[in-house]
Amino acid sequence: MRILPTTAPVPFLSTNLKYVGCLVLFVGIALAVFFTKFLVPIIPLIIGGIAYFSTIKLRNATFKAPQNVYELNEGQVLLEGTVVALEQEITSPYFKETCVGYLYKEIEYVPIEDGYKNDVKAELAECKNFTLSTNSGSIKINGSEIDLSQLSPTKRNEHSLKPNVNDIGHLEYLLKSNDQVVIIGNALKNIYQRLEISKKDNKPFFVTTRNKIESQKISFQVLKRLVPWMCLLYLVVNYILFFAPTQNMPKSDTFAFIAIFGLPILFIVFWLIGRDKKDWFSQFFQYLASVCIFSSLLSFPLIILFYMMELEFYKIYYIFISILAVVALGIVFNLKKLTEYNNQHEEIAKKS
Repeated sequence: MRILPTTAPVPFLSTNLKYVGCLVLFVGIALAVFFTKFLVPIIPLIIGGIAYFSTIKLRNATFKAPQNVYELNEGQVLLEGTVVALEQEITSPYFKETCVGYLYKEIEYVPIEDGYKNDVKAELAECKNFTLSTNSGSIKINGSEIDLSQLSPTKRNEHSLKPNVNDIGHLEYLLKSNDQVVIIGNALKNIYQRLEISKKDNKPFFVTTRNKIESQKISFQVLKRLVPWMCLLYLVVNYILFFAPTQNMPKSDTFAFIAIFGLPILFIVFWLIGRDKKDWFSQFFQYLASVCIFSSLLSFPLIILFYMMELEFYKIYYIFISILAVVALGIVFNLKKLTEYNNQHEEIAKKS
């Protein structure tokens, strides 16, 4: 039972705390406005550092070759093989599919200003113990805490015609007998001193597919090839922002509309012209569409920020042109390799 305080707060103390709170808010806003310019060099480094260090363990666990069962020792493992039911199979709650394990989510699509927000209303999960049959032998998988969310879900949406009633989505991630999967977890000894794969502390323990891993590898390869160009763009933008010599350039009110809305419109036009075709004319427009969309994604937040902080117009203009130029050069110098990656990704998608 919660006990409420019997004494009222001291009036002058409450008033002083309000003044202190207002002062802290005022100082915080002033500092944010003053240091806005320094967010441009700092935030990309923070985001890049978080992305790199938060995924390094998962990449080390996922991007290695499958191990042989007879060579396993206690510790983190990656195994690839066929699911074999070890216990009586179960039935999924929504689609009523016979399976070894399932993860079910009921999602409400809540309308917001720029789209929809997925609000998970219910979540159910169950997975029986099963055997993974590999080329080098079989091993037991303790399915009680395995994560199935890396599998491809079966979906069904319920559209509501009633006012103020949102659409509902039903998703089931199913693990079935005879599925070809990849298991990433920890090899631990059970009470019979035999190795089995199960959950250990906060280390990854999930099931995925070889196609999904290969698709993730391609994404990282694309990112790896573009990192030098991203570093070049980072240096160019910060040079113009902090060290570019002063120039007299008349301010253009139409520039912001062209820079913000023009590139997405051009992307749609170029994409429609060049989509699903392999001749050089169509590929040229596909290239232009790629330049437009990537340049737009990179320049849009910067232009908004620069106009908010009332940066000199010539700097905004040259930064926009620099982004466009570096993106165009980065894509054209890596076009052949990026095309290969795209073809590989399409082949994987067809197999999935």
